[in-house]
Amino acid sequence: MKVDFNNDFRLFVISFLQDEGCMVDIDSDLRKLAYQLCTYLEHKIRPTPRSIFVSNVFNPPSETEHLQGLKNLETDLGMGNDITKYLHKPLLKTNEKDGLLNHWGIHHFHLGHCPDEKDPRFVKRTGPLLLARVTEDSAYFIGVYSHNELSERCWAISELIEILHRNWPESISNYKMKGNVSGDRLPDDKLAAIWKNRGNVIWKTEDGTAYGMLGGVLTVLAVQRRPCAMQTE
Repeated sequence: MKVDFNNDFRLFVISFLQDEGCMVDIDSDLRKLAYQLCTYLEHKIRPTPRSIFVSNVFNPPSETEHLQGLKNLETDLGMGNDITKYLHKPLLKTNEKDGLLNHWGIHHFHLGHCPDEKDPRFVKRTGPLLLARVTEDSAYFIGVYSHNELSERCWAISELIEILHRNWPESISNYKMKGNVSGDRLPDDKLAAIWKNRGNVIWKTEDGTAYGMLGGVLTVLAVQRRPCAMQTE
């Protein structure tokens, strides 16, 4: 009997991604499918109860509907419900890249409180977005930013790391660089230019603490080099 483990795994990945609602090219080779799988798993947040922490500069959204969406998200996080519906739609394309997540490990969440008309699997898309770092047991709410502001600044906003560092340094301590790190702090426009050219940055906070890539290291092909894992029932 001939066993083809590569093809068996390839078919398993295709089936898994399709079951998750992802767009999959069934003619793709195993290497591309494995990349798509890791990209999806990196973006998706595993349903499990999480404690919520709010930064000392957090300002909730002003409009009632967005505030309700934030409360719904808080409830789902605390109860361990699936929160995929709050994430961005390109998640299901599996080959889309999220610079903020890839570089700094920060997710952005839409704050709609009703289903999106074009795709009811997601909540309604909103201008205000919650930026948060999510770990296996916690969610750290950094702040609410407008989509337009984030786009204008190419999503490269250094204050996000400053907020994480000032509020929860222990949550990112694994990424702290040891020893003396030379060099000046980069302005946001220079940071955005480096991101655009697929570069990696060691970031220094105002007090001189240096951090590596909180979201993993990117290669020149913009491939995220970070371990991924999946669970099956």
